[in-house]
Amino acid sequence: MLIGEKIRVIRESEDLTREEFCGLIDVPIGTLRRYETGRIENIGGEVLIKIVNHPRFFKYMNWLMTGKTNEAA
Repeated sequence: MLIGEKIRVIRESEDLTREEFCGLIDVPIGTLRRYETGRIENIGGEVLIKIVNHPRFFKYMNWLMTGKTNEAA
């Protein structure tokens, strides 16, 4: 799964519109749309850091970066 697809899954899992998600991570909506549709494949580290540093999305960090989920303790 491409990183843009993962971002879309995160957004939809949190029941957020693109506009709401962009407001939380401070990314233009057009840019997010291009990430999610694969028109931009090389997503900068700065954007990924904005996502995983947000308290609401921190729980997705491992999956976003590695594709693996944390095992239950």
